Amino acid sequence: MPDKPRLWSETRLADTSFFQNLDISPDGKRFLVLMPADAPGQQRPNNQVIFLLNFFDEVRRRAPDGK
Repeated sequence: MPDKPRLWSETRLADTSFFQNLDISPDGKRFLVLMPADAPGQQRPNNQVIFLLNFFDEVRRRAPDGK
């Protein structure tokens, strides 16, 4: 039986008008949300996205090859 729904954040999600502001991973364990850029009474959040490409290639390049 599923648990009773509960509030996970007091902060409202960003109003994106036409675009979805929430997405859940296929396994249901993680989610991504768009938060508003200016939250009253809080510090301005750092609005950056970092994409890490070719992660394992970089690990192989930096790690010793076992010789």
